Amino acid sequence: MRNRADHGSRSGEPTAPLVSGRGRGGSRGAIVSGLILAMCSCSGGGGVGELSGGGSVYLASVHQGKLVDVYGFRTQGGAKLVELFQADVLVSVEIQDERAPGSDKSDDEVTYDFISPNPDTLQPHLLITREIGTPQFRSAFEALDDLISLVSPSQFGADTTNAPYPVIARNAALRLTFSGDLGITDDFFYARDDKGRISAYKNREAVQLLQIVGDPNDATLDGDFEVIDARLSVRGNTIIVDPVLLGAEGLIYGSRNSASGLPASPDQKQANIRLAVALEGPLSVRNVSEDPFGNLQGFNNGGFPSVIRDFRAGQELDSSANISRGFIRDRQRPTILGQMLTFIDEVETDPVTKNTVLRIFKNGTRHEIDRGDVLRIFDPASTTGIPVESLEVVLDPVGDLGKPGVQRVEVQVRPVLRDDGAGGMVNVLEEFDPDNPGYGAGLNIPEPIPALDQNDTVKLEARNAW
Repeated sequence: MRNRADHGSRSGEPTAPLVSGRGRGGSRGAIVSGLILAMCSCSGGGGVGELSGGGSVYLASVHQGKLVDVYGFRTQGGAKLVELFQADVLVSVEIQDERAPGSDKSDDEVTYDFISPNPDTLQPHLLITREIGTPQFRSAFEALDDLISLVSPSQFGADTTNAPYPVIARNAALRLTFSGDLGITDDFFYARDDKGRISAYKNREAVQLLQIVGDPNDATLDGDFEVIDARLSVRGNTIIVDPVLLGAEGLIYGSRNSASGLPASPDQKQANIRLAVALEGPLSVRNVSEDPFGNLQGFNNGGFPSVIRDFRAGQELDSSANISRGFIRDRQRPTILGQMLTFIDEVETDPVTKNTVLRIFKNGTRHEIDRGDVLRIFDPASTTGIPVESLEVVLDPVGDLGKPGVQRVEVQVRPVLRDDGAGGMVNVLEEFDPDNPGYGAGLNIPEPIPALDQNDTVKLEARNAW
């Protein structure tokens, strides 16, 4: 890999990994993916019995809302770069996109800007257009959950004459807040490969979303629940539970994709979903205790005593200020996402920002690459559909600014660093430079990459991104 100061032009067709992309309609929001570089559950128990649990923290509250990854600006070398601040943030549906695709509003004129979603999961990316660490950024970030909805505690079989079961939008995420730090990370639930990527689910028992299909309060322990596949994310004293699995999420988490999230309730009266946090069992979170208020305790799918919250998932007849036909009443317009096949031509390092610069050949596609777009790199020989890396474009490229027909453009992304086994760090993106002697190390990349066939064409698809 060369430093940008040593950059020289190359002629002829690239022989590097392929790239494809997705983006929002208009000139903003494409996503690149490609080396291909591209732009752009079961039945179980129930029943009643004696409960226990001797931990030090308890489930204090449960909220529902929309899940986003939050980005902000970081000034580096005089350049204003986009940087991930926090993933999996629960926000109110009242948070609006203040800069529509194609808008000429400046960063100072808006606070919240929904940029291209994650191409692997379709999770929205929310850019707060302020410098990370400033009071303005902190204030805007803290306001994101001001209006999220509290899920009132309830249990299956309760008298709902005066207090109906809480209704949860089918595609909402849940935020579980505990009274103290849980002392665990995502690794409590997932196994990782040698590159730190999630490779398998290893704990499906500690926190469960369950569809109630029987009577959890009867004397039997069988056939009361079916497990709902969900993704879990831990941060300090909170756990995010996301029942919406899209894109490559099913493959990544070893589950089935579910765009609609929770199963709809059969009527507008009875609870049909249970959230269970195990108090006992070999896979329980050891420092979680019984609910100190009331008696919201029951059993999970494995028959283990658990802190529970029972509620009703939305259905077609449900409509309110925040729910439409059972789903989140989202003020965001559906987004057109495109996918295009391109090539990595060269990998360099910017001497000022120290970012990695990918020189991309667009392979005949007319498209302007923008800040916030995502590059997905694939191993051409892999059949999993899971990218090797996903990279955000951190700076608006100048090479094709206002000129979507320009075919070669230099794109800045953050380096991906890994322990080299000798006490140092290596940028794994160097492996994708065709001029690097280690090109394609660990990947099944042919040299040179064969010519594109008729199936490798530009693909466009319309999806509701959030």
